[in-house]
Amino acid sequence: MASKNRLSPIPHPPTKPVVGNMLSLDSSAPVQNLTRLAKELGPIFWLDSRVSGMAAIIIVSIWAGLPFNTILLYAGLQDVPREIQEAAMVDGANAWQRFRKVTLPLIRPVAAIVLMLGLIYTVKTFDIVILLTNGGPGNATQLLATDAYTQVFSNLQFAGGAAIGNILLLFCAIISVIYIWSIRRSERQA
Repeated sequence: MASKNRLSPIPHPPTKPVVGNMLSLDSSAPVQNLTRLAKELGPIFWLDSRVSGMAAIIIVSIWAGLPFNTILLYAGLQDVPREIQEAAMVDGANAWQRFRKVTLPLIRPVAAIVLMLGLIYTVKTFDIVILLTNGGPGNATQLLATDAYTQVFSNLQFAGGAAIGNILLLFCAIISVIYIWSIRRSERQA
């Protein structure tokens, strides 16, 4: 039996009271001002309509994927040789022309990877939908991944859930094949 005093390798998020106490130490804290404003406005039902529920899921998904995609694109930009940029500047290219004719073609492979991974991550989005709306209201925010889960674990329709999972797999495989094909085509042209 594991001891309660052992250190866990998994970081545990701080509890709500601890975070609340940390943020309320300063009376001029912006979080306190936002809390006061929220109390004056009253409750805003972000997740109880079809449009706002899906908008909330899209915003959270973008927020969750933005750091990873930004790091990948930044790494791709760091790989663009400065000499080529300077040569384009000497040739009289303005900033937009340098970006469109020099930088963008050089980071196209990284941008393709970001696009492919973004599509695959979007297709497999499950946790955000389950946590925010659980597919509701009225299945308005139900995605293929959450529908497969519902079919298997709520409706006990194992064949339907497996079929949806196979469709997701096929879609991701098609995206990957298109990506590999485009990379090989660009390598042959180079």
